[in-house]
This record gives sequence, C-alpha cells and structure tokens, in this order.
Amino acid sequence: MLAQAPPATTSAAGPLMCGPTTLHGTIVYKDGKLTCGPAQPLKLREDLGAKAKAGRHGTPILSFAALTDFQLPDEESPLRGEFLDKCTKHPADAAFRWNDTLLPALLNSHVQAVNRLQRGPVTGRAFDFAIQLGDASENQQYNEVRDFIDLLDGGTVVDPDSGGDGYEGNQAADPYASPVKGESLRALANEPFWAAGLRRADGSPLPWFTVMGNHDMKVRGTVPNTDAWKAFAQAWVTGNLMVNDLPPDTQQRVCNDPALLLDPMFWATLAAQPNSVRLITNDPQRRLLDRGEWLAEHDKTRGLPRGHRGTMCPVTDASGAQTRACYTVDIAPAIPGEPPIHMVMLDTASDEGLETGNIDQAQWDWLNDDLKKHSGCVYASDTAAACDKTGKATSLIVVFSHHTVTTITNTAPRADGGTAKTGTDLEKLLLRFPNVVMHASGHTHQNKIWQHVRATGTGGYFEVNTSAIADWPHQSRTIELVDNHDGTISVYAVTFDGAAPVDPAAMRWAGDPTPETASRFGAKQRNINEDWLASVARWVGANDPQHGHDAITDAATALDKNVELILKHPTGGAPRPGSIIDVRRPRIPTRPRFPFPFPFPFPRSGPAVPTFPIPFPNVGPTAPPPFPSVNIPAQPTSRGLGAPAKGPALQFREYAMLLAGVAGSLWLRRSRIRRNQVGL
Repeated sequence: MLAQAPPATTSAAGPLMCGPTTLHGTIVYKDGKLTCGPAQPLKLREDLGAKAKAGRHGTPILSFAALTDFQLPDEESPLRGEFLDKCTKHPADAAFRWNDTLLPALLNSHVQAVNRLQRGPVTGRAFDFAIQLGDASENQQYNEVRDFIDLLDGGTVVDPDSGGDGYEGNQAADPYASPVKGESLRALANEPFWAAGLRRADGSPLPWFTVMGNHDMKVRGTVPNTDAWKAFAQAWVTGNLMVNDLPPDTQQRVCNDPALLLDPMFWATLAAQPNSVRLITNDPQRRLLDRGEWLAEHDKTRGLPRGHRGTMCPVTDASGAQTRACYTVDIAPAIPGEPPIHMVMLDTASDEGLETGNIDQAQWDWLNDDLKKHSGCVYASDTAAACDKTGKATSLIVVFSHHTVTTITNTAPRADGGTAKTGTDLEKLLLRFPNVVMHASGHTHQNKIWQHVRATGTGGYFEVNTSAIADWPHQSRTIELVDNHDGTISVYAVTFDGAAPVDPAAMRWAGDPTPETASRFGAKQRNINEDWLASVARWVGANDPQHGHDAITDAATALDKNVELILKHPTGGAPRPGSIIDVRRPRIPTRPRFPFPFPFPFPRSGPAVPTFPIPFPNVGPTAPPPFPSVNIPAQPTSRGLGAPAKGPALQFREYAMLLAGVAGSLWLRRSRIRRNQVGL
C-alpha cells in the first residue's frame, strides 16, 4: 500500500515547500498524495469575553516555538513490542509506526523550520526560546534521550543506529522505495547525519527548554515505574533477544490482559519459543534512565541554557534526589518597567501506570506558592467574586506541561500512599490567578485550543495544545504574546510544518545539503540526505493506515490551528507609548509555494561549540544482515511487520544466559503489579 517509485533524479519545477508556516500555504492530503494547498488565515477567538478592538496595535512581549511528541524510537530495542500493534485497545495500537526509522530526520526538519523562521510570523519578534513539550523519546532509553538532545543542540553528527550496524528491527518491508539500489531504506535511515541544531540568525544557539512526558519516564509511556518492573526491564532491554511475533493464542491473551507483560515469567516463556524470538546485537546504551539520570543528560549539552531548565522546584526525596522535573524561568520584559514574564514548567509524568498524568502533592504545594509569589491578587477560589490583593508585583504567567488538563487524570494508588492532583484541580488553581494567560501542552497528537473560563464568567486563560511530530499532521507551533495597550492581550498561535519538500519524488538523494564527508564534520561519514528522509517520513505518516487525516477545510479544526486569542490584561497593560512596535499582519503570497531549500539565515559551520563524545559501542554477537524487503499487500493487516524475521537459532548456551539473566527477577512474581494500574 505504501510502496512508491524511487525519487526522481531531476525535476523541472524543482522541489517545493508550501510555505514557512500554514499562514502562507498548507500541506493537503488527498487520495494518498500530499500537495500544496491554500493558506490558512488567522481565526479570531474571543471565548473569554474580551473583545478585539479595531485598528489595534501593540508591542510583542514574547515569541517562541513549541515542538512536542517526537517519540524518537530505538526501533531495534528488545522492549519495542510491535506485536502490541495487533491489539485494538488504545494505547497498545500505537506500538508501531510505518515511519519509525525516519523520525530522527523528521525532527531535524522541524529544527530547520524554526531556524529558517527565526521569528514569530505575526509580530516579527525574534524567538526568545524553543520549548520541547514532552515525549521526546519513546521508551526512556539512554540512546533515545541522547539523540533528541543532540538533534536540538546540533553542532554534531547524530547516529540513530543501535546494536549492530544496519537495521535489526521487526519491520519486514521498507515503507517507501529505497533511493540507493540494493540497500534498505531502513538501513539508510539509521546512518549518521549532520544536525545543525536550534540556532539564532548569527549562528549562536537558540535557548531551548524541556518538560517531561510519560514516554520519557515510562516504557511505552504506560508501564508503572515499580522496582519489580525496572529490575527485569533493565536486564531485558540491554540484552540480545528480540520478540518477533506471538502465537495467536498468546497474542489474544496479551491483548485481553496487558498485565502479562509485567510478569518476567511471561518473557521467559517467550524466550523458550524459537519462532517468537531471535538474536540481535545487545547494546548497553539502551539502558533505561530514571529522572535524575534524564536531567543529568541535559547537562551534557552543546546548547543553551545548560541543563535546558531554570530554577528547579524543591521536590526531592529523603536523599535529596529530584523526584519531579519541575522548574521556573523568567523572561526579561519587552516593555521597560514591566515585570518579567514568569514561566512555570510542570512535570506531569506520573510514576503510576497508564499514559495519563498527575501532579504529586509536593509539586502541587510548590506550584501554589510560586504562583502566589508572582501575582498581585489572588481569588480565594475559582468561584470568588473579588480578587484579594497580595502586595506582590504581577507578572504575566505562562504554564507548560506535557499533559493537557483533560489528560491529567491518573488517580492510581501511589507508592508513597499519597494522593495526586488531577487536571480539574489544576484548572481550578490556575483560574484563581488572573495573570495566568496561557497553558501550553502536548500529548494529544492534535492541534487544539481550549478556553478555561472562571465560574463567574469573568476571564480565564487559554490552553494551546500542539500536535505531534511523530504523527500526521506532523506539525509544530509558533506562539506570540502581544500587549495591545488597550487593556487586552493577544496570543497568536500558528502551525508550521517541517522544512522538507512535500513530494520526496521531486528530490534527488544525491542533493544532500549537508555532506557529512566534509572535513569539518570530523571523522569521514557517508552522505545521508536527511531532508529527503524527512519528506518521506511525512508522506509515510500521512498514509499510515492507522491514522486519520486532518481536514483543513473543517471549520472546527481551523479554529484550533492559526488563531488570535484575545483576553483581558490582568493589570490593564502598559500605557500606550509614544512610539510602539506595531504588530505586523502576516503577508500572504499569491502563490503559496516556496523553493527548497531556503537559504540558511546563519553560517552553517556556526560558532565553535564544546563537544561531549557519546560512544555507541557495538557489542555482543554478530548481527544478522538486514531483512529483505517484501511487497506490502494492498490492505496490510499488520502494518508492515510482515512474517516474523528469523534470526540465528537459539542454542543451549543462549537459553542458559537468558534464564540466568532473568532468574533474579522471577521472585518478584509474588509482587505482581495490580492490573488496574496497567495501561498498555
């Protein structure tokens, strides 16, 4: 179904992009093809009661790019579990994507899109920073975390491969014809490529921040973080056994009862079935990270700021280790005399099972205190009529989290015996502070806008939700705040696509814009056209049989994409100065198409940056060669997994090694995780 002809070597029209943002041109899906469509104009939303005044001008006070849900997978990891994709119960039905191997290149194209924009498309204010809104990795593995950090930092060659050289995963067919005769596309997508990283126009790093998502801290984003599971999972994920497929009766049992996956005996049983498992190259770089280790990896950075976080919340255990990755950042005011804009980053990645989030009591108490410190008045409750003065300076507050208000719903029993706060609690708390103007979130893989209105009908805040890079429509957002100097604030939210042409068939593989063999990239590498891979990744994602398609003509959908959100300024705003920075409206070109690539607005070499060697040694037995491609049926039922690929036969020694590796975990059977905590 997804097979396509090899990319053309020449193109009369040249490869095209539809525009730097969807204000200029959109990518339209129809009948399996992607083409350039009309621009999508800004839609005005006055949901909170504030009215937009005609002829308004204002001062841009904040501008940033939001990217989320990369879910960069190690598609060769023993913990992948593609067999779960045959289940129909969410979220097990997202265990495999046709474009898994291509996602690093697709993320790289979104980084390039930010670099080519350089500024908010509505106000023209240069980006203050970029924000990664969680689920950057797929399975909390070290190599996945390093890949996304290095892709955002840039200034290095990123190697997305793990284990042995080449592709050792379970996908039995290329999702798109390989551009190199005799080579698998999956293997090419695992080759190292150059990542420029987030950059300002002068080549210096664009600061970026991060919040933690459920996939960043839980296997498959759902498995509860218990000592019992982690002891087994660490041994299995760094081992050399890959589950190909399950016998039909076992498959049905797993779909009906995902809790089986938390029992080491289940995995040991699979290891005794040669038709279900095969040998791959083991790799210690696949180890799972806890929160402290995840935070520490962000300290090994080529970008800014160090650690990609601000002032950490004092939420620690008895040993002083950070138990939640929450923090705050203050952005210098654009208008003289105004307080800085206060940003609050929450960690909603619950340790309990399921993909939903929560806020623990310690983080909740810190959040409550922090909001009070930056608010000139506070409502006693979300239904109170009067706002009580605090004597504090009032900062505009923007809240960031991976989960949305509607998905912070995890109330599973906690290991510490305490209770967690939900999205309903968070909404009520934020509505008590009139200076909370926006909540930015990810997780849903959709572009959505929600208004949160106080019970009295007097104001509230907007929640701006951004879709996933991993799934169609594969979009990110720019977000800009403007003081209109008339007692209102405008929030402009605009979607944009990755900086890769719409049609990969119009590109030449040999036209690699960043030749990795150049001496400035260090050790000689093979040339890999990451822009072509990104274009294919988008095409494959749009044609993924398990994903729907976002109709840009739908009026309701349009109200969640390019929008101007009007809300009352909590203090009335700064006085209108004699000379202000006028907000400029986006200029829509008559032809919504642009040649590719855009000229880089910064030197490609960039400034000298410190290097942090990240070794990825290949250890273990020699890996089998990449599996040959097969023809994909017209209506695939297993989404490209095909027949189980057979690796070397398991010998007695391998069985003994495996059983010895898991024996230490078998005693944990008596502490089986409650099934109502499992959310696979």
